[in-house]
Formats: sequence, structure tokens, C-alpha cells
Amino acid sequence: MNKALSLLTSLLLSVAFFSCDTLLDEEGNPIAPEITFKAKSGYITSDATITEGDSINFSWEVVAKTSKIASFVIRLDNDDIFAPDDIDKNEYQDEFGITMSEEGVFTFAFIATDKDGLSTKEEITITVEADETPLSEAQALEWVRTGGNDATGLEMFGLTWTSNTSTSAIINKAADKFVELPSAAWADLASQEALMEAIDVASDISSFEGISVTASKDDYDVVLGTKKDDMYYLIHITSADVDASDSNVGTVITISGEYKN
Repeated sequence: MNKALSLLTSLLLSVAFFSCDTLLDEEGNPIAPEITFKAKSGYITSDATITEGDSINFSWEVVAKTSKIASFVIRLDNDDIFAPDDIDKNEYQDEFGITMSEEGVFTFAFIATDKDGLSTKEEITITVEADETPLSEAQALEWVRTGGNDATGLEMFGLTWTSNTSTSAIINKAADKFVELPSAAWADLASQEALMEAIDVASDISSFEGISVTASKDDYDVVLGTKKDDMYYLIHITSADVDASDSNVGTVITISGEYKN
């Protein structure tokens, strides 16, 4: 074989070896490993929102490009939580699951590095929301006291109304706890857990005397809370009607509003 033919054969063999075993980008630069998430049932492939206490699962494949895979790691907010020692250097496939027990926003970084030091990083952000139980829909309440009789409608809340001052109804505590809350609490408290916390941290009162027994009023914005046994109630008093038209029965006072629990 002459020198020209030998040189051509050598060049062709080199080109064949280079094109079959080495992947480069269009500009001739090496390519980092490729990470692909598998869209399997019950597995996460992109940003998601879950509830506190839920588990999440990831499934992925890493394919080597220019050089073989050297390492793989899952990093959660800068802490390495998964870093297998033995991986397939050409096509590495694996799965990982974790239970999210805290509220917050968490970023999972999936990082594959080849033997030349080239890395690919894919990130998935998981938002964990509190596991809360919504309050019930608002239901009407009506407390009625006729003359000197005990009022009706308060027992379920752990309250009594058996007397008045010269100007106000005296709503007494018979529950485990009785509190007055800011008026904004009626709209702001949306879960049973939030209501429980609001009542638990508020100052206990023995009675409430904020409703007039001498004049009707239709724009009260009074918010009360009670704990009776294992039940928590959010009470919104919105009006009171004072009717002294029937002297035979005495003054009829009707306190109206809504409640949630």
C-alpha cells in the first residue's frame, strides 16, 4: 500500500471513529448529559403544588453525550439528598420519592455531570400548602329573649343570656372558652385550623355586653368565638331588634347574625 492510500485510510478510520463515538454540537463543542423526566402516572415532571404531608415521586433518564456520565445528584435547597454511587455511565435511569411534611416553596435541582466536568441541571419547584379543613358555610343564627325569660338559641355555642344591664344584653360564657375577635376575622378566617388558633391565643372573657337592649340596630359588626368541648365556633352578630310593643309578654329582643364552624 502506497503512502497516499495509507494516509487516506487512516483519515477515514479516524473520521468514522470520531463520528460514531463522539457527539458534538453544531459548533464542534462537547455536549453535556441530557436529563429527561418520565411522564408516568403519579410522577412529577414539572413545577407543582401539593398539600402538606403528601408524597412526591420523580422518574428520570440521563443520557451521556460527548463523554460518559460521572455523577448524578438531587439537590434540595442546596443540600444533596440523593447521590447514588453506582450508575450506568451511558444511560442512567432511576426514581426517587419523598414526603413533604412542611409548608413552603422547595426547589429540587437534578444535576448530571460527565467525566469531562460538563453538567446539566434541571429544576422542579414544589409548593407545599398547609393541610387545612375549610370552615363550614355561614349559617343563620337568632338569639331571642322575651321579657325576663332565658334567651334561646345560644346553647349550641356554649353561651347563655339570662339577664340584661340597664342598657345591654349580658351574654355569659358557659363554654370552655369565649373570646371577642376583630371584625375582620369573620372574612379572614377560612379554615378550622385558623379559627382554632385564633380562639386559643385570644384572651378569654366571662361575658359580652356589646348589644343594646334599648334600641334596634341593623349594622352591628361584632365577631365572637367560642370553644365548646371539641367544637370551635365563629359568630358574627349583625343586627338586633328591640320590640316592646306587647306589654303582656314584655320586651322581645332578637339578636341576629351568622356562624361558621
